Amino acid sequence: MPATQKSPVTRFILTLVLFVIATGFVVSTILLGNRPSSSGTTPPASEQTQEVAASGEETTLPPDTPPATTASPESSEPRETTEAPEPREADPGEPSLPERTERLVDTETTPNRGRAGTIAARVQTWAEPSSLGDIVIDGDYRIRVRFTAWGAGIDGVDMANYFIDADAALAVRGGAVDAPHYTFARSSQEFGGVITPALAARGLFLEDGGETKFIDLFSAANPEPNATPSRLPVWRELGPGHFESIVEADGEPLLRLSRRFTLTPGSYEIAVEQLIENLTDRPLTMRLVQYGPSDLDEEFTGYRIDSRRIRFGYITRQDPSRQFIEADGKLFDRSKILKDASRLPGAVKQIWAWPESFKTASELSWIGQTNRYFGFVVHPLIDRDAARLNLQNPEQNPVDKALPLVGRAYARVLGTFVGTGYADLEQVSLALELESAPVTVRAGGTLDLSFGVFAGPLSRRVLDSREEPIYRALNLDGLIIYQIGMCGMCTFQWLGQILFRFLLLLHDYVVFDWALAILVLVLCVRAVIHPITKKSQISMMRFGKQMQRIQPKIKKLQEKYKNDPKALQQEQIRLMREERVNYAGALGCLPLLLQTPIWIALYAMLYFAFELRHQPAFFGLFQTISGNNWLFLSDLSSPDRFIHWGGSFQIPLVGALMGPITSLNVVPLLMGVVFYFHMKYMTPPSTGNLSPEQEQTQKIMRVMMVVMMPVFMYNAPAGLTLYIATSSLFGILESRYIRAHVDKMDLEAPPPVKKPGLKSVRNEAGKQSRNPFAKKRDAETRERFKKRK
Repeated sequence: MPATQKSPVTRFILTLVLFVIATGFVVSTILLGNRPSSSGTTPPASEQTQEVAASGEETTLPPDTPPATTASPESSEPRETTEAPEPREADPGEPSLPERTERLVDTETTPNRGRAGTIAARVQTWAEPSSLGDIVIDGDYRIRVRFTAWGAGIDGVDMANYFIDADAALAVRGGAVDAPHYTFARSSQEFGGVITPALAARGLFLEDGGETKFIDLFSAANPEPNATPSRLPVWRELGPGHFESIVEADGEPLLRLSRRFTLTPGSYEIAVEQLIENLTDRPLTMRLVQYGPSDLDEEFTGYRIDSRRIRFGYITRQDPSRQFIEADGKLFDRSKILKDASRLPGAVKQIWAWPESFKTASELSWIGQTNRYFGFVVHPLIDRDAARLNLQNPEQNPVDKALPLVGRAYARVLGTFVGTGYADLEQVSLALELESAPVTVRAGGTLDLSFGVFAGPLSRRVLDSREEPIYRALNLDGLIIYQIGMCGMCTFQWLGQILFRFLLLLHDYVVFDWALAILVLVLCVRAVIHPITKKSQISMMRFGKQMQRIQPKIKKLQEKYKNDPKALQQEQIRLMREERVNYAGALGCLPLLLQTPIWIALYAMLYFAFELRHQPAFFGLFQTISGNNWLFLSDLSSPDRFIHWGGSFQIPLVGALMGPITSLNVVPLLMGVVFYFHMKYMTPPSTGNLSPEQEQTQKIMRVMMVVMMPVFMYNAPAGLTLYIATSSLFGILESRYIRAHVDKMDLEAPPPVKKPGLKSVRNEAGKQSRNPFAKKRDAETRERFKKRK
């Protein structure tokens, strides 16, 4: 016990102050830990230097020709199996890649009997590629895939039923048909003159006659000097989504490469049949290099939290059946990779096949990039019926879940290099390069490097649906995580999963509205912790009154032992024990502390739950009464936007915590008012002996609760602020009910003390005693006790 006795009010206030400071520290750590290093914007394409990264020569492209340059395949020396490409050095502990057995497809070919000399892909005439699927709302297809002739890659993926922002979604609900659809995997990301279409073929390492040669499969240099364009396509389209490229040796066919894209109606699945046919009379060893899933766009609503990551799924060494896929938990943050690789121009970082990062991994099953709401993932091509049988009994119905397309994976940072580092990490792009293991293809044989692609929302209704057995068999729902920042435990992912499933249950079967589901969740949580809340508040009020009762005795002790702090502490402990006052009764913050993990888990869940994206509150009531002109609570995953003014600004000093201000958000402000009254009811009665310093501390605490919490939560998702405000409001009503109950209790009376004596043993249950002499013995005991008295 300290020498100077503090009142229960002061102790309660100090506890709350520490709680608010800790909450602010956690929130700021979470937010700032994911913030990019700077806040620049991507310059327009016209202001960027168009150049071929391999040679540094300027490239002048006509406006009517898509500006495409290869990401310098010629600049890389032939990469041997045991070495990583420049500027990497091979890790001595890196396991060598095994020689894979080729998957052959029966074909009829006329072998070319000449040995390779000058090897290059045949130049094709430029033609605008077609597309697959459509973007008709609620149509047969969920996506539209647009292609490019550069590397036979994907120019963009458009979502049919999802839109670029809440304004567009609101317009569609109002009947608009021309709202901008959400698009990702765009190949228009031009950084340093390099364009990387998603899944585009980059090149082929061919081993022939003891030499390793690199064949450019992205594009070919124009043989005419100073010609426009400087690069020419090497793929031709045979049909919608079907491309072919011929590799020649001294003008004679050497290899035929074929890529056929197929969409499944009502699905986000893209099947890519990729074949390499050996047209010679001798075996050839080759390694295919292609781009992987492209860099996805950021999706900021409120806080600038860059949640883009590179994700992996792999078969573990502990699984001999090779049927169970584990999703990585390391979460390779895009910003972390950019910072690590930003020291060198054209930096390349190997991200797969490092034993230090994946100690339990055996083979890669899928790899992809994700942002806040969408994922772009490459996975093995599996038959739907086979996947369904595999889910029923994996051991009896095994399927090959390894991805033969990838032996190694690299992250290449593309950007305009200035001085000794990248001027701005937001002005760079992250491209994945997938390199297959070396495979020897027999004469006239065909190598099958087909793969599947998921390009869609990170929704459990999609990835964990019975209608999508492929995704369930590959454990693609492991892409969905509710984690903000570097610490998974800090955001209570397991609790976020439980909260989401409960909210989904309420929405789908009870209230059919996400905002109402959140309110019902508040009632359920309050009901669960009500016994603890009631006991805590009663104990806190009893402690306050008991301290008032013994305050004169404490003052006498302080006067008596004012020069002996140790004796004062011992006497105060003795007094508290004699008066039966327990400091544990001052723990009135326990219910608030118990709800803190729920708030944190709910924050992460509401931020990442795709199901809440662009979902209005209360059946879109505010939009209905305004003719779809009012954005208030039109998106529970973003701030409430009571008044939206379009532009943005930041408040000095607190801008890092609040983020950019784009609207007047009233729910956080109302939350501060509710917090004030909630604290008023939660504060224990004053002892009547507060010093001026203690009174000032109490006022500061109220200001902190009223001001700081709205600052922390100003740009938080509307669903979260709605939850906290409603929970605090119900907390006020609960406190009034508890106080009405407490008024009927005698809080100052200490617990009754039992008198010393013999303990009477009785059978209160009314059942027959097992001992037939128990009744007589009890009667004799009571008789002796009466005689003693």
